[in-house]
Amino acid sequence: VFLLFHTATIIIYISLMLRIQQALVHGNSMLHLSTRAQLGIVLVLASFSFYAVTAFFLSTEEPENRIEIIERHNVSWLEQYSRHVIVFGVDIGDGGTFRAAMIKLAAFVVVMYLIMGLLIFLIIRGLKAHAKFESAQKRLCRTCKAYTIELLVVALLYTIPSLIDIIFHICPPLFIPDILFFISRILVLVCFTIQSTTSALIFLSHHKFVKELRRKLAIYFSHARNSLLILNDV
Repeated sequence: VFLLFHTATIIIYISLMLRIQQALVHGNSMLHLSTRAQLGIVLVLASFSFYAVTAFFLSTEEPENRIEIIERHNVSWLEQYSRHVIVFGVDIGDGGTFRAAMIKLAAFVVVMYLIMGLLIFLIIRGLKAHAKFESAQKRLCRTCKAYTIELLVVALLYTIPSLIDIIFHICPPLFIPDILFFISRILVLVCFTIQSTTSALIFLSHHKFVKELRRKLAIYFSHARNSLLILNDV
């Protein structure tokens, strides 16, 4: 359920970026898409996402000799702490059908990030075409900076951690101590948690109102500091 919800939020985010990009495109441009075309693109992306998530669940089938594998590797004691011990491969480090599921998930992550990068590039390009005056150019600089930082944040806090986690599932490096696996899982969860908050703060910090507020606060604290220095001198 969480994976479906997370996938839906990504599709909504991509569709909003597509609408922003289309709002900056002239009607006679080759990049101009009709409403039906935009809807078609969103539906294709949604279908691909649904396929990736569905395939992720359908590909995770356990082998028929699951009980035999558990007894062979002497891990039956795990059933005392869990109702059902999931077995994918026949040996330690063998992902079995789970590898195919993770590969589909990796393809989804990479494709969505590339589409996001392409839309950001087109949005910045469209903004440059509309930035005729100095005030518009200043807004363009703020927007370009925000989108660039957003792209880097998504790469560092979502795409790269996701791919590293997926690679560890596909080809688990058994030479790495278990404690490092445990720490890496926590770090991945932390990255996923702060990514959305960081993205929101990026756009807020580059908003005109926030920048003006920061400027006034800087002036206020500068005057307060100067007043304290004068009092100390007296």
